[in-house]
Amino acid sequence: MPERIETRLSELYVENFERIMQGWPSYINSQRRELMESFALHCLPGSADEEYRHFDLQKLLSGVTSLSRPGPEPSGESPFYIPGNRSIVLENGRCAQEGLVRLHNGVVYGSLLMAAVQMPEVVHPYYNTSVDIADDVAAMLCGAFCQDGAFVYIPDGYGLDELIHIDIRYAADGSGEICFPRILIVAGEGASVNVAVTHSDIGFAPVTSCHVREIFAGKRAKVEVTEGVSMREDSILIQGCYSNQQEGSVSAGTALWLRAGAMRVNSLAALSGRDAQTTLYGLYFANGRQLCDINMKVKHNEPDCRSYEVIKGVVSQEATGAFTGMVYVAPDAQKTSALQQSRNLQLSNSSQIYTEPRLEIYADDVKCSHGATVGQLDDQAIYYMRQRGISEPDAKRLQLRGFVNDIISHCSAEQMCKRLSELAEERISNL
Repeated sequence: MPERIETRLSELYVENFERIMQGWPSYINSQRRELMESFALHCLPGSADEEYRHFDLQKLLSGVTSLSRPGPEPSGESPFYIPGNRSIVLENGRCAQEGLVRLHNGVVYGSLLMAAVQMPEVVHPYYNTSVDIADDVAAMLCGAFCQDGAFVYIPDGYGLDELIHIDIRYAADGSGEICFPRILIVAGEGASVNVAVTHSDIGFAPVTSCHVREIFAGKRAKVEVTEGVSMREDSILIQGCYSNQQEGSVSAGTALWLRAGAMRVNSLAALSGRDAQTTLYGLYFANGRQLCDINMKVKHNEPDCRSYEVIKGVVSQEATGAFTGMVYVAPDAQKTSALQQSRNLQLSNSSQIYTEPRLEIYADDVKCSHGATVGQLDDQAIYYMRQRGISEPDAKRLQLRGFVNDIISHCSAEQMCKRLSELAEERISNL
């Protein structure tokens, strides 16, 4: 009988116990033990689990055999590399730079491990506080196995004009490797920061990444995040993106999930203060036998908050795309305004798209809506362009370009926006 993946992951934890724990303070390591004890009571969700019916985590993790070991230096250049920006490079989850960068205005960024040791007064109150551990086994594993990550801190009243690029690179030497990169971003009261997070493969073999990102936005803070994913067509990315926003704060996100064999995104935005606002524009591509599964929850816990999310998908050949959305409005969260949309293009009859936006409302003075569309390219528009001398392939690419650029246009990082446009154009050409 083959070994259960839950057993194998528990064995990996025991085998690498000293390496995982090394250098971390006790307040982090004590959580690891609790998380693994909790994991021992759970089974990884599979196709029989309603929330993972499209993304069989048991099956996808069945090939995991070892914990990735990072090299001392980055072994290649990511497709998202942009010179001249402040950057944090993570290779297989470990920070390539030593220590922390401290700016004159109190801004700190660099290794999460070093921040946990040197700045416990900042890390301890926020680490693992936004993560919904009980409902996210992947986040549970990342909390237990994480060896390092990226840390960004903006103190009260300060803003950073420069982009901070968190460049996550995967460099697997053999099959079956798994790694657990982590990000913690803390923006104090009235602070502002613009961050880009990218994932790319630079190794010789596929990798499985289990990634967690936590964002805390204090009162009237503004946090802008641009994300790009371009991995091998046989790699797996499982990520949890969690944010907690206080009164008057703004969170703005743009994400392009360009390529991976299988991607699962669990997103949870908690609007925990009056007049908080969150927006997310996202786009995924899937072709061949690729799979992309986006799960998004927005919790309106306080009155006068606003949320707006648009997720687009482009699916072709025998690929599968899925979107599950939830907007929750608490009983006292009056004057809520929320919109959630899923728009999809299905380019082949053998591809599959599943979309399920939902509302759960317990207040009566709200303005909430959701919608979903699944369609094909516009034949009339293609005919119109062909009548004007444009070839059919070019006409289709023009339509796709417009569909994609509607998302990229919301990117707040100009240089990253340009790079995402170039990578998206390459992706369109290969569909």
